Amino acid sequence: MLILRPFAVVATVALCAAPLAQAAKLTLSNGDQISGEIVGQQDQLLILKSPLFGRVKIPLSQVVELRTDGGAQLDLPQQNPPVVDLSVKYSGHATLSGTFNRGNSSDDMLNLDAGLEARAPDKRYALNLLLNEARALGVSTSSRRLLTAQHDIFLSQKNYVFVSARARSDVLADLNLRTTLGTGYGRQIIENQQTKLSTEVGLSYLSENYQIAPDRSYPALSLALNYEQKFFYKALVFFNNSHLTAGRHESASTLFTNKLGFRVPIARGLNLSTQFNLGFDSSPPAGIQPTDSSLIFGVGYVF
Repeated sequence: MLILRPFAVVATVALCAAPLAQAAKLTLSNGDQISGEIVGQQDQLLILKSPLFGRVKIPLSQVVELRTDGGAQLDLPQQNPPVVDLSVKYSGHATLSGTFNRGNSSDDMLNLDAGLEARAPDKRYALNLLLNEARALGVSTSSRRLLTAQHDIFLSQKNYVFVSARARSDVLADLNLRTTLGTGYGRQIIENQQTKLSTEVGLSYLSENYQIAPDRSYPALSLALNYEQKFFYKALVFFNNSHLTAGRHESASTLFTNKLGFRVPIARGLNLSTQFNLGFDSSPPAGIQPTDSSLIFGVGYVF
């Protein structure tokens, strides 16, 4: 059995080369493990034939442990320590749609979905805004706003704790303001250029202020799922963000919001967007529907 550090991988491949490929098990820097046969080495890439993934090329800098059945053992000094990028990377998006009619009809509609994220190796900050405003003949027909902010502190490459704040208003649903403060645990299941997937669980405290209905406050359990997938060399982007809070008090609500859609790039940074927003309140004020939904088509910018 052979246990090696990344600096020994090149020597291992050279010394153990044989007519038959060697069975091996690799442990990567993100904690993933891949089993297969070492079939070669190209520059700083290790070529592995995996029963699950087929023929893959793995950067040697990502290999932290290599086990083979060759029976040799090497213990070499590290010559090329890995370079850790400690810089903060920023990304964001903004999608806008609207109509402004005058003449035989007089109505306005504006939808805005914007977000900003700052990512460092050990922390992440995220800020998001949803706005939906509409008027017809001078009367408001929609006025919904949602602002969220979150700070993640990574305990390891995939596990983190977070603190979050949410503020929501919906004038036509009698809701002046609902604030939510929460904290909990999250897991970044996947994070690369093609796929981002994370889940979260935590505890929240909600405070609701209504125009007519009685105000209320209560603790709740919170769950979240965030997913983004890029297809066809980033020609199509699918995204889905879900958030659920469930209060245990008899007067508490179960609240669910979901944002799902596609972005299709049309120029550098610009895209066409189709988005479906859903909001659900299990116990709204009297005369208010529990479900709100919006189907939005717009033009966006991503960086």
